[in-house]
Amino acid sequence: MTPNRQQNQKSSTPGPLRYGCGILSICGSLVSLIFVFAAISDLISGREPDKTGVVIGLLFFFVGLAAIGVFAAWKFMRRTPAPPDFDLENRILQLAAAKGCRLTVGMVALHCRASIEESRAALERMALQGAANVQVENDGNIVYDFSDLLPPPHEARPRAGERPMQLP
Repeated sequence: MTPNRQQNQKSSTPGPLRYGCGILSICGSLVSLIFVFAAISDLISGREPDKTGVVIGLLFFFVGLAAIGVFAAWKFMRRTPAPPDFDLENRILQLAAAKGCRLTVGMVALHCRASIEESRAALERMALQGAANVQVENDGNIVYDFSDLLPPPHEARPRAGERPMQLP
């Protein structure tokens, strides 16, 4: 994929089947909560004290069932995250090698032909994966330092966009 073509990657929204399963999970949780409140009221009122163990067992069962329903609803109804753009990450690494291993969001957006949002997301994802270190310069600029591409530590650190010093 060339830099001129951009991928339109967005997170996918749940379809009708996933929404239906999520709503069914919510309904199951609500029904379970009705039984939880009934079990709590039986325990508080002290009706049929010989069946207290059974009521406590049912209470734990329905609390667990309600929790599973809430978790299932969350899983069914949430948006799935967008997959990483490997082409953009590759262009960022090439830019880091060409521009001195220290990049800003604006530099990536300009040279990799990506939006500011896509550039920031890609750089943050790469920093979370350990490919880059986030640094704040004295003037407040956020710089992503690609330490695996940097020259040895005895050399002076270049500013963002500068090439590292070459030894003779």
